[in-house]
Amino acid sequence: WRTLAIDALDKWAAPDAIDAVDGDWFPKPERNADYVADLLRPHLTALLKEGNVIRNNIVQLATTYKMKEILPELRSDVGNMELSEEARVTALAAVYELDAEEPVALLEQSLQADSAALRTEALTLLADINPELATPYIQTALDSKNQNEQQQAVRAIDKLAPATARDLLINLNQGWMAQKLEPHLQLEVGETTDEILQRAEGNLPELAQLATAIRDAHANDPLGQYAVAQAGGNIERGRLLFHNSNDLSCLRCHKVQKKGGEVGPDLSEIGKEKTPDYLVEAIAFPDRKVAKGFESAVIVTDEGKIEVGIVRKETDEEIELIRADGTRVTIAKESIDERTKGKSAMPEDLIRKMSIGELRDLVAYLKSLEG
Repeated sequence: WRTLAIDALDKWAAPDAIDAVDGDWFPKPERNADYVADLLRPHLTALLKEGNVIRNNIVQLATTYKMKEILPELRSDVGNMELSEEARVTALAAVYELDAEEPVALLEQSLQADSAALRTEALTLLADINPELATPYIQTALDSKNQNEQQQAVRAIDKLAPATARDLLINLNQGWMAQKLEPHLQLEVGETTDEILQRAEGNLPELAQLATAIRDAHANDPLGQYAVAQAGGNIERGRLLFHNSNDLSCLRCHKVQKKGGEVGPDLSEIGKEKTPDYLVEAIAFPDRKVAKGFESAVIVTDEGKIEVGIVRKETDEEIELIRADGTRVTIAKESIDERTKGKSAMPEDLIRKMSIGELRDLVAYLKSLEG
């Protein structure tokens, strides 16, 4: 409840239209939030002593209302090893959001930390503030053993001087051509290269030639364009997509840990049953990978009625289908005029409802499901 209250205060000026308690549609007008900081200020010290979740939410709230009086404590928190990694990262981000003139010394200090998450946040901020100073740190992070740190280092190349960015990306793309680039970096390298080339307007021919050669390698393979989604995804972002995305509606058809629909197979153990390339293909081209027992049928009855669904049960006398909306229908076999094999119940256009990055996150989440 306290977390909900803090979230409500954070959005006080422009509250959500969906009620946080009962989920009802309850739009509220925009309102004045100037007094929220004054209400919060007497309780700020005590709230910052709370556990990580409340503390991080309070830091975000104080940042929203530009409460710079917490800057000294935040600076101290960044180096406080007794705090969680998340709390230290939150503190560092808040310092530079609250004070755009904050010296970069705190970032340089954080880039030497043992925490990969803290180094990654510091690198992101430094690349925005002082790209030239960030250059050697980007090169160091590219050799990190931490996947997220490496990925952010590639993204940060986009902030560098054109010549420096060109040299780094040529080296990374050459590694890709030689099949030496780590698979979890392919998406970042591809997208960052495209962004740099768009701005260069034809002035980086060597880099453009490499990018074209990599694309051409998959020109005759429709699945090839999605190969970069096989590795490097974020499990938590993928979990949120699977469980919360209205566009994808994964739980409408699939169960995970006893929650969800029955139109498609139970995915609770899919991670130990299927490989990443299988998962990518099943999402991008669902008709190629129909799970056994979930084949669909198109049935035309002698009355001309058409039913389409997954064959859930079949006897000599009747057949039971599960429609796409989850409802069931039982059809007597003697009333069937025509029966043909249907397409996968998974929407063919599902892949167009997500970015390549989201597909990669979704695959990472599915691969993490091992029962």
